[in-house]
Amino acid sequence: MKDKIECKLLKPFGSTIAKSTMPKELIDDFLKDLYDIRQNPEKAKQYAYGHRLAGQVYKELLISPDIMLRWKQKYFDHIIRHYVEAHYKNNKMAKCVIQSAWTNTQKPNDYNPLHTHTHFSNKALNPDLSCVGYLKIPKIVPYNHSKEHHQVGGWIEFCEGSENIFNNANYLVQPILGDYYLFPANMKHIVYPFASDDDNAERISFSFNTTVIFDEMTQYEQK
Repeated sequence: MKDKIECKLLKPFGSTIAKSTMPKELIDDFLKDLYDIRQNPEKAKQYAYGHRLAGQVYKELLISPDIMLRWKQKYFDHIIRHYVEAHYKNNKMAKCVIQSAWTNTQKPNDYNPLHTHTHFSNKALNPDLSCVGYLKIPKIVPYNHSKEHHQVGGWIEFCEGSENIFNNANYLVQPILGDYYLFPANMKHIVYPFASDDDNAERISFSFNTTVIFDEMTQYEQK
């Protein structure tokens, strides 16, 4: 990529959240991939991933490996490396391995309950980092009884720890097209339902889980 990749590290509470803006080419590639999968009933069935996820969501489909790998190399690796090496200054990241990557197509009133991306039943599958990126944001209208000072339709909220006068435990984010957030896989988060004048409106995002391999781990394996 010719353009410089920029990334901010946000620390609203204990853990750090990285935020970046995705290139338009990435968004276009992911949306085209999703469209191609949904147009092919056999492939849509093969790529169905909702049975592995917590969301009460219309469609959750795996991302094609070639598309994911292309943008892992061109974009995501840079963000993940920046995040990791900001925390481990004396230990370089050798590589990161994506365990799973999928899109979320959310219709009006769909939601994702409070959850994490960890697998306590199988520690070998536990990822280190997870993320969310926004590919399509529909026009959202307030619910009939929503409060003007607390409009959260379609928003995501990150939760960690307990709150006191000097410590926030929740971080509420309004999704914006192209925004990308990277965070620890064990961080709790929730996606609120949204209302729309269009029953077929779609809020489309993607997520993936990744495991970080450090240089010292690679060196240990070679001995």
